[in-house]
Amino acid sequence: MGLFLDNIVFYLFWRVVRLIKEKRSNAWPSAEGKVVRAYHQGASIYPAAEVAYKYTVEGKTHTGMHTMAFWSNSSAKEYAGRFLPGTTLVVRYKPGEPTVSVVREYD
Repeated sequence: MGLFLDNIVFYLFWRVVRLIKEKRSNAWPSAEGKVVRAYHQGASIYPAAEVAYKYTVEGKTHTGMHTMAFWSNSSAKEYAGRFLPGTTLVVRYKPGEPTVSVVREYD
């Protein structure tokens, strides 16, 4: 029972963090990014997918990590499988601080 509640808390925490990041980046400018690597944390008790990406702002290349929590390992694996290396994606970056970036679900 404790592990089940632990998973619920972890999942809800990461979902709230994602919502906050996406909300605050609404008006941020965007750049085209490229997926470098995507994987899921199947061995973890907290399933998640991670997507490493790179993007260029004003001639400088930056990197970022998009992390998404899931309820099941299979969902995390499926999500990570959508991001093949070299695939383009929209990256929002913080004005005046382009090293801070977000990949939003709805962009």
